[in-house]
Amino acid sequence: MSRAILSLLVVIAFTVPGRADPSPAAPRGDFGRIVLSDRQSVAGAVSLEANIGAYNNELISSYGPQTSFVRLGRAVGRLDVLTDAGVFPCTAFIVSERYLLTNHHCVPGIVDIPGANAKRIDAVQFVAGYTVEGVTDGAKAYTVSPIPVETDRTLDYSLLEVFGNPSAEYGLIGLSAPDPLPESYALWIIGHPLKGAQRISREQCKSGAPAIADGKLRHTCDTLPGNSGSPVIDPETRTAVALHHAGSQRDSINFAIPLSRIMRHSTIISGLVEEHRKASGASGAPAATPPAPAGTAGNSRSVDAITVWESLKESRSRAALERFVRDYPDTVQAALASERLATLEAGGAGGQVASAPATSGTTAPPAANAAPPASAPRALAGRYTSSGRNPDGSRYTGTAVITENGGLVRITWYIANDVFRGTGRWRNDQLVVDWGAATPVIYDLGPDGVLRGTYAGGAASDVLRPR
Repeated sequence: MSRAILSLLVVIAFTVPGRADPSPAAPRGDFGRIVLSDRQSVAGAVSLEANIGAYNNELISSYGPQTSFVRLGRAVGRLDVLTDAGVFPCTAFIVSERYLLTNHHCVPGIVDIPGANAKRIDAVQFVAGYTVEGVTDGAKAYTVSPIPVETDRTLDYSLLEVFGNPSAEYGLIGLSAPDPLPESYALWIIGHPLKGAQRISREQCKSGAPAIADGKLRHTCDTLPGNSGSPVIDPETRTAVALHHAGSQRDSINFAIPLSRIMRHSTIISGLVEEHRKASGASGAPAATPPAPAGTAGNSRSVDAITVWESLKESRSRAALERFVRDYPDTVQAALASERLATLEAGGAGGQVASAPATSGTTAPPAANAAPPASAPRALAGRYTSSGRNPDGSRYTGTAVITENGGLVRITWYIANDVFRGTGRWRNDQLVVDWGAATPVIYDLGPDGVLRGTYAGGAASDVLRPR
């Protein structure tokens, strides 16, 4: 939708210079409802946040429930602020069992916004799971304390206490604080603009150049009133890296507060960033995304893979690419991600994930001892199922991806939560794969295309079957 067409919507809202707007107020009687009425309070000037070119804020329900950003979005909800002047909706997101993160100008600062005409806050609630317009199935409302645990007007953040532990059902969003944030870097913003169901901005959504000015993240993600308090998400780590807070139509840019700034003023946020860092490990691999609703696996999987791949295809993060291969194992995009991983490994790019030692019950070989070049009897590149026996006799199953570059064969195994890598060459009609252990895996290729290998002096085995 073009900006000219969007202007025909004429959102009646209050003007907040240099600051994003909550949605226009709904009647006080709407408080406690999942679906708010369309009637808006007339409070003065017309105000829109910045949408850059075509409007690219999409309903998140357009995508399958297993899509990574749909799963992340489960931890993002609408924050309804009941005042004496009506209900002003913003966005907030779950960051722990007890806390939500949102903008100061939503709570408690709504009473300081000219034109809102609000003199007091009577109650606050958090609505999670509202993703389809007018449909309340799967949505729940939680009580929120109107008195912030932490708040700062300059950094425009508030940490609010939520009751009932919505994270148990909707998950949470991990926090990270990269400093500095890179320029022209792909981002996602998930929120509840205009009091409605959840939306995502991802097309043309990226950091500006420069990314940081006056301590704020500049970004081109389309937003509307109600996006106040939305998380700015790094698609690679699937963590919130900033808090959206302002828009400028004049400059066609939006602004967010980097979490690296907020954590310097907040012991709680700082602790949550550190918690996530430890949980994700030194490699920077993303933590588990919030759970998807039961019974939804496989829906629109190919479309979802295409969508997520658009954000990752230029990535140099091995952790993010490996996660993508695990999440979308039977797609063309997974093969592309595997090829990119092989390219990064061949080029010695950063982000190397160290090979893990074999452990009982979850071990899978990784692969390849350097040897004199030999021609491969057939092309091997593709996806495989992996099954085998560890040296201690325990069994494992998983998947493997093989890529080829000249006479070099690279194998990546995904076994349980472990990732192993190996590199091999053909030698005397056998594929010898060094995977960092004391002995290589030695495979024989059968006429059925199955690779049958042994390692650890024959005490362990690995069988790779084409998928």
